[in-house]
Amino acid sequence: MTEKMLTVNELAELWGVSVNLIYRLTGKKGGLKGYKVGGVIRFNPSDVEAYLAEHEIKAPEKPVAFPGMARFQYKPGMKVVSL
Repeated sequence: MTEKMLTVNELAELWGVSVNLIYRLTGKKGGLKGYKVGGVIRFNPSDVEAYLAEHEIKAPEKPVAFPGMARFQYKPGMKVVSL
């Protein structure tokens, strides 16, 4: 192992969050993977990166209202009727 393990305080500082949040994420099922070493919790940087990639928020895709139906476009000279 060549990567330096991170402490709870180091990870909280790195992410800009509280230490309590790190403990909560570690305690959740499917949460942040930590290792207990000598009575303290340590985090492998590659596990931290995997957790972040797994919880990435992606922009929603623009929904198509009526698939297969073209969007209305006004063309000059068209007769427009209001309801």
